[in-house]
Amino acid sequence: MEAAQRTLGEAAEKEDPKEDQASGGGGQSLSLEERVARAKQLLAAKRAQKEEEEGQAERSKEQERREMGRAMQEQRRRREDDEVRSMADERRKDKEEEREARERVRRQIEQDRQERAVKWNQEKEKERKRAEEERRRKMEEEAKRADQERIASR
Repeated sequence: MEAAQRTLGEAAEKEDPKEDQASGGGGQSLSLEERVARAKQLLAAKRAQKEEEEGQAERSKEQERREMGRAMQEQRRRREDDEVRSMADERRKDKEEEREARERVRRQIEQDRQERAVKWNQEKEKERKRAEEERRRKMEEEAKRADQERIASR
């Protein structure tokens, strides 16, 4: 009640004297009903202004919330892109390491093959020399025996 009286008092102070004269009051003050109506108008105008300000603040908050959501979504997308890129790099690296490992194994197999071939050839050569030596020794023995038989038959 006191607030309404204060508002009425403020309304009366704020009223434009020119308005009083234009309304035909000729310098007379407004009646109680007119002052109450004026106060109601002022209260309604204040309420409307407050609602407008609150609506504007709410719209600003909603806009800020949406922008925050977009920023978070963009950040999430970037993080996912980075993760996908990182995984692709890791797969490439793993494939390269596997390829290099296969190449090392292939080279080792080839080296082992060559070493076995060299060893086989060396053993074959030893066998050939031993066989040749055995054949030569037998021939010498036969020649010796033939010589002894010839000497003995004389």
